[in-house]
Amino acid sequence: MNVSSRGAAAIDESLVFGSSGVVYAPYGDNLKKPKDSRAGRDLPPSPPSFPSFQKISYKYGPLLHLRVFHVPIVLASSASVAYEIFKAQDVNVSSRGHAPAGESLLFGSSSFFFAPYGDYFKFMRKLIATKLLGPQALERSRKIRADELDRFYRNLLDKAMKKESVDIVEEAAKLNNNIICKMIMGRSCSEDNGEAERVRGLVIESTALTKQIFLGMIFDKPLKKLGISLFQKDIKSVSRFDELLEKILVEHEERMGKHYKANDMMDLLLEAYGDENAEYKITRNHIKSLFVDLVIAGTDTSAQTIEWTMAELINNPNILERLREEIESVVGNTRLVQETDLPNLPYLQAVVKEGLRLHPPGAVFLRTFQERCELKGFYIPEKTLLVVNVYAIMRDPKLWEDPEEFKPERFIASSRSGQEDEIREEVLKYMPFSTGRRGCPGSNLAYVSVGTAIGVMAQCFDWRIKGEKVNMNEAAGTLVLTMAQPLMCTPGPRTLNPLPSTTIMAAFISVDFQNCFIFILLCFFSLLCYSLFFKKPKDSRGCDLPPSPPSLPIIGHLHLLLSSLSHKSLQKISSKYGPLLHLRIFNVPIILVSSASVADEVFRIHDMNISSRGAAAIDESLVFGSSGVVYAPYGDYLKFVKKIIATKLLRPQVLERSRGLRAEELQRFYNRILDKARMNENVEIGKEATMLMNNILCRMSMGRSFSEENGEAERVRGLVAESYALAKKIFFASVLRRLLKKLRIPLFKKDIMDVSNRFNELLEKILVEHNEKLDEEHKDTDMMDVLLAAYADENAEYKITRNHIKSFFVELFCFDWGIKGDKINMEETFEGLTLTMVHPIKCTPIPRTLPFVTSNLQSPSS
Repeated sequence: MNVSSRGAAAIDESLVFGSSGVVYAPYGDNLKKPKDSRAGRDLPPSPPSFPSFQKISYKYGPLLHLRVFHVPIVLASSASVAYEIFKAQDVNVSSRGHAPAGESLLFGSSSFFFAPYGDYFKFMRKLIATKLLGPQALERSRKIRADELDRFYRNLLDKAMKKESVDIVEEAAKLNNNIICKMIMGRSCSEDNGEAERVRGLVIESTALTKQIFLGMIFDKPLKKLGISLFQKDIKSVSRFDELLEKILVEHEERMGKHYKANDMMDLLLEAYGDENAEYKITRNHIKSLFVDLVIAGTDTSAQTIEWTMAELINNPNILERLREEIESVVGNTRLVQETDLPNLPYLQAVVKEGLRLHPPGAVFLRTFQERCELKGFYIPEKTLLVVNVYAIMRDPKLWEDPEEFKPERFIASSRSGQEDEIREEVLKYMPFSTGRRGCPGSNLAYVSVGTAIGVMAQCFDWRIKGEKVNMNEAAGTLVLTMAQPLMCTPGPRTLNPLPSTTIMAAFISVDFQNCFIFILLCFFSLLCYSLFFKKPKDSRGCDLPPSPPSLPIIGHLHLLLSSLSHKSLQKISSKYGPLLHLRIFNVPIILVSSASVADEVFRIHDMNISSRGAAAIDESLVFGSSGVVYAPYGDYLKFVKKIIATKLLRPQVLERSRGLRAEELQRFYNRILDKARMNENVEIGKEATMLMNNILCRMSMGRSFSEENGEAERVRGLVAESYALAKKIFFASVLRRLLKKLRIPLFKKDIMDVSNRFNELLEKILVEHNEKLDEEHKDTDMMDVLLAAYADENAEYKITRNHIKSFFVELFCFDWGIKGDKINMEETFEGLTLTMVHPIKCTPIPRTLPFVTSNLQSPSS
């Protein structure tokens, strides 16, 4: 996007109004002027005609009646007036008026943007909120955005290496365009055949038409009567979108079969299109128009926000430095900022919010009063155009301290104090994405896309500009707030080596070891390379280490841990050499404690020092990942989760409330064993005990147990078994973590992520069930309800994510379902996760009392 394309969006206002005057002359003579049908009613105050639109609210008040030729307009420029409107008239102003472009995909009658508030609008908004851009959909498409963010970073890094200047808004537009296209149709537009350039060109042309469309809306009635189709030729030329979209629709329809699973928005929309029982029957044009709306709304607005926010950061180096300090403390300097980091980067969130406050993409938003009403004691006629001046509201000195200054701290202070002390009229003082029933449904996507882009640009690059300050002047004549001069910067990398990312790491060697011999052999050669190129660690203070049993060259004491009964091997060497030993596996030092007195001294003096388990095997995995409690370092997250567990999940009052639930499961346990006894069948003790404990824990944690009938329980047992089978491999991966990290070998990543993804699918379904339940009034709460409440709490001590909740339950399943003796033996487990019998106990039960004894086991409630 260059300067000329920006200028295309700005039209000569004097020419428009001059020509409009010519049109208006015969209109005024031959057509009847509108008048108030209820004589004597007061309209809101009106300033003299042809005022400066941006400043009139400061001079004449926050609620004004304007007139553009023959069109009545109500201008709202304060939070209190906006609150009054959307509190009492939200449905009345939930339409934008007549679509100005007829059957065109752009601003046409099938457009979601211009759809009147009715069945179609409600159906599409529900579809967008639940399936297209809801939290679950954003979670599923997170990898898409991570890949595009990595490509964005690589593009900037390439420019930095070549010392080339970067047009920030152009690079940001490519990023957002690729994200939107991939989320909608499963692929980004191809650069090779010019498809991407065509889409970007169409988006630029469409954006340039927005102001003309606005004027077309104002003059719609008189021009229609005079038979003049304003800008129709330009609109039809932009409707070349239709050819491109029809091709994409056909591609998706061809691959949709009987067992095909929807992967992107287009698939979901085609499913709704083919659903005969849908609440509203959408057409192909509806699908195409929604694509056009999303691409236009999601590309330029987010790109402009990124440009404005980076300009503010460059002009405020102290704020930029504080932002970098936060990112380095939370993320570090070994990987890029990710979406999952955002909840724990409050200053970055505040920077994005402050950028949107000062430079909202839409400085005003438009609605139409469908019916006449009263507002603040004034009469508002039907079909009056409502203009809400968001720009003025978010710079109101009555609501914002130093409103013209870029101060992200204001949002951190407000998030800590909450909104209890705010008067109700101030609720709408911040609305960069509009509000009410027609508020932007893509605001969550915008926050994460802009937040990660700003995070990466601040984290990885220094930015040089010509001159001392960025010119913050705004371009005239545009509806999307645009900089008068494009922000051109020269990036300089802040690290010597490019930061690794998921995409880049996947390109390196992925090793799938089939047996332990191959694994040890590879480790042997890796260690030789390691010893040649890397300096071995040594004790810098010359202190005595604990005693150490004899070791083998290179591998150290690894052979002791390869025993099928490793805990007994460790017991023998501690009996022979002492209760405190120093072991070595390759280059990794280990301290072995085997007595109560040594353990007491360790935990009495060094409890805080050893309260972490080390780095997680794979950060993003639900199994052995960084979002779990097991591998969480001792810090804010672990303290927060332990506090929730102690005070809300497993405290005595909670256990007392769930006593009846455990009694019911104990009754079922008894009945199952009694049935086996009557039929003189063997009982596998471990399996029955596992079923009892699982049902109790699942009902306490998520309100239901897994069903045996539909195979759900078997799926979980299989996933837990696979997780335990991975445990020994994970141990080796953690021991050799530093070496493997230097060699960039993602050990066992494929296996771990496969199990993690299947757990994720199962738990996402349960989270959705609970989200739907939370919308209704229900008395019974379980652990998942408590965790979801903490997830939604903006003022929580620590902002947990959906992945934190899922990892918590994965660990619950593994610790609960794993305590059994059915199919996992000691040759398959490691590190003392569970002490399992090689041969499960099978017994034949004989009842000692008559069946009527079951009455003593009924729950207290019965």
